[in-house]
Amino acid sequence: LIDDLQWLDHDSGALLAHLLGGPEPAVSLFVAAVRTDRGRGDAIAVETLEAKVLTPVWRIALQPLSIDESRALLRNRWRGEAPLDPATIDRLAHGSGGNPFLADLLAKSPVSELGGSDILKEAVLRQYRGLESRAREGLEMLCVSTRPMNVQLLTKAIGAPDSGALDALRSDSLVRVTGSNEGWGMEPRHGAIRETVRNALDAETRRARHRRLAEALRADPRVDPEILVEHLSGSGDAGAAAQVALQ
Repeated sequence: LIDDLQWLDHDSGALLAHLLGGPEPAVSLFVAAVRTDRGRGDAIAVETLEAKVLTPVWRIALQPLSIDESRALLRNRWRGEAPLDPATIDRLAHGSGGNPFLADLLAKSPVSELGGSDILKEAVLRQYRGLESRAREGLEMLCVSTRPMNVQLLTKAIGAPDSGALDALRSDSLVRVTGSNEGWGMEPRHGAIRETVRNALDAETRRARHRRLAEALRADPRVDPEILVEHLSGSGDAGAAAQVALQ
C-alpha cells in the first residue's frame, strides 16, 4: 500500500514498473492512493506507470462519506468524556463535508468551544493557536506557500536548531510529509487548514513569513527560481522578485 503516488518521480516509477511488470511479474496486490487536485503533471506520472504495467489496473474514485458514515466515524473517533447528542453529531457531520480527516479533526475538538457557524474553521484555529511559537510560525509559512517546503529549509526559516520544532505539526495531523529526490517536503494536510491559517494572518505577518522563507531560499544554491520569486513577491519586494525572474 503506497499513499500519495502523485509524487511519483522517474526513478521510483521505473522501479515500480519493473516490480509490477516485466516478463514474470510477482503475484501481488498493489494498492496506491493518488490525490487528483495536484495538477496535470502528477496525473501524467501515474498514467505513465500504468502504461508500463502489463497487469490489469483498476481505478476506484473515492467519494465523500455520506452523513450516516460521517456520524459513525465521529462516534468512533470521539475524544470527549460525555457521549455526543444527536444534534451535535449532525452538526459535526455536516461540518466535515464528508471528509474523513476533517471529521477526525472535529472529533478531537471540545464541542463547547465550537459554537459558531463555521465549526471546521474554529477547530483548525484552536489547534493552530495551541501550538508552540516556532511550530506555529512553521505552519504559517507552509500556509502562505503554494507548494510543499523542504523540511530542512523550513527549520532554518523558523530559526530552530533541528526539525524537532516541527514535530507537533505532524503529531497533530496538521501537515503531511512526503519524500522526493530533494529530501523531505512538508505541506498543510488539507486545503481547509491552509486557507484558515492564511486568512487568520494580517498582511504584515504574511509578508514577514514570505520574507523569512525568501531569505532561507536565497541561501540555498539549489533553489527553484519560481519558488524564490513567489516568496520575494509575497514579501513585498517586487524589485528583487523581478530581478530573479529575469535571470
